[in-house]
Amino acid sequence: MVANTNQRQIVHVRDLFRQAIELIEKGKRSPGQIDELSNFLQYFKDQLRTFIVVADYRQTLAQMIESVGCYFFPEDISVFEGVFPLVGTGRHKEKVVLVPIGKPVTELEALAHLAKRGFEPVGIEYLLAFGELYPYVQEQFPIIAASSTSRDSLGNKYVPCLYKLQGRIFHVLKMGKNVPFRKDSRFLAFQK
Repeated sequence: MVANTNQRQIVHVRDLFRQAIELIEKGKRSPGQIDELSNFLQYFKDQLRTFIVVADYRQTLAQMIESVGCYFFPEDISVFEGVFPLVGTGRHKEKVVLVPIGKPVTELEALAHLAKRGFEPVGIEYLLAFGELYPYVQEQFPIIAASSTSRDSLGNKYVPCLYKLQGRIFHVLKMGKNVPFRKDSRFLAFQK
């Protein structure tokens, strides 16, 4: 299993390098191609970084949110607990990575991108554990827990996200049906 995952990643990185070399050799300097190369280099840089997180299911969701340094009114927390139920027990230590896509993508496109590259999106508990241990990272770009997405009866999606905005670190983004994630978003994921 591990050998298969490593082999897929090596092939993927080799393909990315080949694409980057082709862009450089062709001497093309259009903004789209420069963005492609920049996204490739950022992706490669991010892939080299593995983070260790511990999801502690002995805590309530409210305690996990507070550990990230956020404060919500009690009624907000009760809504979150109904929307994002925790289903584990004990403490679970895992390795996670940040996966950039580099362009605006919908939820389904993000999930397909992750699966194609051998990643599985994390749940809200791992996102919050990440936020507690690595607070400096969330100041750089939005970090999304794509597997904890929830929908209301109108089709709006609620997505847990770490991003320092207006003094708050943890956010639940309310997005319309087909509203894409920002191009600078990173998706927190497990390597399969």
